[in-house]
Amino acid sequence: GRAIGEALLKVNSNLRIVFRDHGVKGDFRIRDLELLDGTGTSETVHREFGVSLRTDPSKVYFNPRLSSERSRIANLVRDGEVIIDMFGGVAPFGTVICHLAHPSAVYSIDLNPEAERFARINAERNHAPSLHPMTGDSSQVVFSLPKADRIIMNLPQIADRFLPTALGRLNPGGTVHMYKILEREDLDGFLRGIEGMGVDAGCQVGIVCKELKTYSPTMSVYALDITRS
Repeated sequence: GRAIGEALLKVNSNLRIVFRDHGVKGDFRIRDLELLDGTGTSETVHREFGVSLRTDPSKVYFNPRLSSERSRIANLVRDGEVIIDMFGGVAPFGTVICHLAHPSAVYSIDLNPEAERFARINAERNHAPSLHPMTGDSSQVVFSLPKADRIIMNLPQIADRFLPTALGRLNPGGTVHMYKILEREDLDGFLRGIEGMGVDAGCQVGIVCKELKTYSPTMSVYALDITRS
């Protein structure tokens, strides 16, 4: 392991430290990192679409591969929208939205207090006063917030469990942006289930679904835009 770390540092002058990633663990979705070589901490800065995001994969959840989704959603935001990110991490969605659009407020919620700390740093360094990082269980916190025009749900394993709550906190005409890992053969049945959730919530929903990436030989990650009528 150490030999790999030394080799990577030797051939790439931009690298400061090398870890082996043993995957995501726990409710906070943080990465189990093993130091191979180098100096300093695992804290780093990620840059996309004119913002810089401070993060530490050993302390907080962050997915750099959703940058195009963050830009896509920011470009849908109309002036003055209220937005809730139910699983906000270090607030990459909220920071990019505040940089590219003009929402009245973005509430970025996460269970992990470290996520709020980093999100506050990111709000300040990117001059985003309408971004409001919060710590807590989003399924409870949303009831203390104004109803939203847009709700982001990036918890691909179990996001659909929170969809009835999200639909209930959404203004008519508003949209939930939900990410979900599914067996490809289960997609049609899953979409019918979402339509049923809308009926249970007393509304009709329109769904636009796209496959973001392959997750395994039989599974993919899907982005679903669910609009409440």
